[in-house]
Amino acid sequence: MVKLCTEPGEGRILSAHIFGAHAADLVQEVTAYITLGATLRQLRETVHIHPTLSEVLIEVN
Repeated sequence: MVKLCTEPGEGRILSAHIFGAHAADLVQEVTAYITLGATLRQLRETVHIHPTLSEVLIEVN
């Protein structure tokens, strides 16, 4: 399960809650987005290698 908290309006990623198998693999990518001040839109537009576990991040609402 992945939950991202974003800034209203701009959509900047503020925090992430990741639970379940392979959570440590996913948190690394989200940490980079937070550090860079990236938005949810930028995360969704990032090309991810298929098939990978990180594809779940594209589906986050």
